[in-house]
Amino acid sequence: MSMGAVLKQVRDHLRDALSLGVDQCGIQPDGVPPDSADEFYLAVNEMGVTSTAREHLLEEYEIEVSVWRRAGGYPADRRGDVQLSDDPYLAGILTLDDLERAVIRNLHGNYDDITVAANTAIGAGQADRGDRFQLALYYAGRGGTEILQTGKEKTDPTWFGRRLKFVGMTRVQALSMMQ
Repeated sequence: MSMGAVLKQVRDHLRDALSLGVDQCGIQPDGVPPDSADEFYLAVNEMGVTSTAREHLLEEYEIEVSVWRRAGGYPADRRGDVQLSDDPYLAGILTLDDLERAVIRNLHGNYDDITVAANTAIGAGQADRGDRFQLALYYAGRGGTEILQTGKEKTDPTWFGRRLKFVGMTRVQALSMMQ
């Protein structure tokens, strides 16, 4: 229940803050764009929960937001340019850097729009619903730019992407009130 609330609030916040449609942002269990995706896609995915307490739950949530951009406009010998901050081949569109920075800017430390909304969604803080999420999600880094092949020809890369890691939103709960 708790992870679902976190994923939903992150997805909804990104859609609202960046004016994205369902074909541009969604919850994807594998963190990759669906077949119906637009030219770019933000995939929200759970990465797990850690708990370090013994007498109660002290959970810290980890999610990933994968930022994907179709590769179709890039000549094969210039595909490395996707790692640059501007796009010489597709002027006027959002680059991977633009999308990555927009996600970080809208999620990192966002207590009000995500943490508070997740608490409201699960009724946290009420006597029978367990403790509230505390803190916010914080950007924790990313790996390198990936090439994702979704087409029929495995030699044809169709997406470039980056997987952004966010951790936080700790939640303390007594075992008797586990939600």
